[in-house]
Amino acid sequence: MSEATTERRPRPSDDADDAVTTAPAPGRVVVRGALAFARDRYETGRLLGEGGMGEVISARDRDLGREVAMKLVRAGKDSEANVLRFLREARVQAQLEHPSIVPVYEVGHDLGNRPFFTMRRVQGVTLDTVLDRLRSGNDPAAEREYTRARLLELFTEVVLAVDFSHSRGILHRDLKPSNVMFGDFGEVYVLDWGVAKIAAATVSSDAEGVETAIGTAVGTPAYMAPEQALGLPVDQRADVFTLGALLFEILALEPFVRDGDVDARMRDPTLEIDPKPSHRAPDRKIPPELDAICETALQTNPSLRYLSARELYEAVEAYLSGDREEQHRQELAKNLLERARSATERVLSGKAEDSRKEALAAIGRAIAILPEDDEPLRLLHQLLARPPSKLPPDLEGRVAQEGLTRFRKTLPGLAIAYSLPWVTVYPFVAFLGGIRHATAILPVVFWLLAGLVMMLDYRRRTRIAERTGSGPVPHASAVPAITLLSAIAVTTVVAGPFFLLPPLALATAKGLVLAGFRIRTRWVVVTGTLAVLVPTALAWFGLHPIYGWHDGALVFDGAIGFSPKVFCIVVTLVNVTVLLGASLFASSYRDTLDVVEMKNLLMTWRLSQLVGANRGNEDGG
Repeated sequence: MSEATTERRPRPSDDADDAVTTAPAPGRVVVRGALAFARDRYETGRLLGEGGMGEVISARDRDLGREVAMKLVRAGKDSEANVLRFLREARVQAQLEHPSIVPVYEVGHDLGNRPFFTMRRVQGVTLDTVLDRLRSGNDPAAEREYTRARLLELFTEVVLAVDFSHSRGILHRDLKPSNVMFGDFGEVYVLDWGVAKIAAATVSSDAEGVETAIGTAVGTPAYMAPEQALGLPVDQRADVFTLGALLFEILALEPFVRDGDVDARMRDPTLEIDPKPSHRAPDRKIPPELDAICETALQTNPSLRYLSARELYEAVEAYLSGDREEQHRQELAKNLLERARSATERVLSGKAEDSRKEALAAIGRAIAILPEDDEPLRLLHQLLARPPSKLPPDLEGRVAQEGLTRFRKTLPGLAIAYSLPWVTVYPFVAFLGGIRHATAILPVVFWLLAGLVMMLDYRRRTRIAERTGSGPVPHASAVPAITLLSAIAVTTVVAGPFFLLPPLALATAKGLVLAGFRIRTRWVVVTGTLAVLVPTALAWFGLHPIYGWHDGALVFDGAIGFSPKVFCIVVTLVNVTVLLGASLFASSYRDTLDVVEMKNLLMTWRLSQLVGANRGNEDGG
C-alpha cells in the first residue's frame, strides 16, 4: 500500500491529459457531489495497510453479509487533487475485470465524509514477504513452497495481468514486490493502482484529466524505468522494465537497484546497472536463458526492451516449458535410478537373479536421459562384472540357435570320423591276411551302426529344433552314446583291450563331451573307463584269454592274427587315423571357441566404450 512520489522540475507540455487538474472539467459534476454518502452499511475493523495517500481497513458489508476491504483517503490528505486521484484509482481498478486484479464493489463517502471504495478482501502473502523469507536462508518451508519454478509461474500471472491492463490503455507505473500478493489457493493479485496512468481514452471517469505533469516522476525509485524517473512520457515498456526488475529480484534475491544506489540512480536514471542476475548472485546458478530475459527487459533504452508485457510473458513461458520438461526428465531419471539401484542390490545379493533384466533396462534409460551422471554407469559396471549364473530366458533362444548351428556342423563330421577308420583299415587288414574268422567283422558293424545312429539322431534333433524354434533338444537321446560305447566293447572283445581300446575310448569320450550332447561328463568318463577296465580285467584273470603267440604270430582269439611286423603296422595305421580324426575335430572346435571368445571380447570392448568404463584411465592419462 506504500507509494513514493519524487517531484522533478515540471516541463512544458501541450498534452491536456498531463496537466494537473484541481477543478472539475466544464460540464462535469463536482467530484465530492458525485460520491453518495454511505448509510450505516459497513462495520469497520482493523487497519490492513496504508500508503502515502490512502489506507485500507477491514470491513463487513451488513447488506450482503461478507467481508470486504475498504480503502479511504487518509485524514489530512483529502485535497481536491488527491480525491480526484483516489476516485480515478477506484474507477480504473473497477473497470479492469481480471482474476489477478481485485474487483471494486462500491465507491462513496463514509459517515466522516471521507471518500472510500470497497473491494474484495484478499488474503495471502506479498512477494516482498516471500523474498524476505527466502533471503533469510533459514526458512525451509518457504524454500519448499516457493521454488524458482513456482515463483516464475506466479510471475507470469503478474505479467498477464499487467498485459491485460495495457490492452485497456492502463499503465500501472508502480509495480514492486509489495504490490504483488499470492493467495492461499494459488491466486495472484496485482495491487495498488493509485498512480496508474490512463494511456488511452478507454476508462470512463470524472477524473480523466488528473494526470502527472511532464517532468514529475511518480512511482517507486528502485523499480522505475529510466524514462519514468526522468519524468518523460511513458508507455507500456515502462511497466516492462519494472517487471524485469521484479524478475531480477526473484532470481537474484536482491533488488535490481540496491538501497545504497537509489539516490545515485535518481540523480542519473541512465546509470548503467548490470542486468544479469547471475553476475549478482553466481551461487544461485541462474540459467543463461533467464539472464537473457532480464537483460532485454531492463534495457535503459525502451526501444531495446520487449515491446510489450505479452512478449516478456512468452519469453518466460518458453523457458518454463523447457524447465518443466527438464524437471520431468530429472524426476524420470530419479525414479529410474531408484529402480535400477534396488534391482541391482537384489541381483548382487543373490536374492533375485531375475531382477537383472529390470536393472539393465532402468540403467539403460537412465543413461539415455542423464548421460553425464556417473551413478547409472557405476551400477552398469557392477552388473557387468558379475555375469548371471544362468542364461536369461530371452537369451536362451539365441544360444540354442547358435548351438543348433554348431551341432549341424560337428555331428556329421564326428559320425564320419568314427566310421571312416574302420572302412579304410579293415580292408587293409584283410589284404594282409589278418582276418581269421567272421567274428572279426563285428567291430566294423558296430562302428558303422554307431555312425548311422548318430546321423539319424542328428536328423531327429534338427527337425525338433526347427519345429520348435529352439536349439538342439536339451536332453538328447542316449542311444548314440550307448551305441558308441558298445562299439568300443565289441572291438575290445574281438581285438583285445590293448589293441585299439585306449585311443578309441579317448576319442569317443572327447566327442561325446564336445559335440553338443547334453550328457553329464561324469557319466561319460565313468562309462568310458569301464569300457577300458572291464575287458582288461577279463583278459587279466584269464576269463577271456584272447592273446596268444603261435609260430611267431600274435593271435587274437582266433579272429585276427598277425606277425609282429604286420601287427605294428596295423596298430600304427589305426592310431594315426584316430589321432588325425580327433585332432581335426578338436581344431574345428577350437576355432569355434575362438570365434565365440572374440565376439565376447568385442562386445565387452563396445560396452566399455559405450558406458565409459575407461573414463578414469583416460582422464588419468
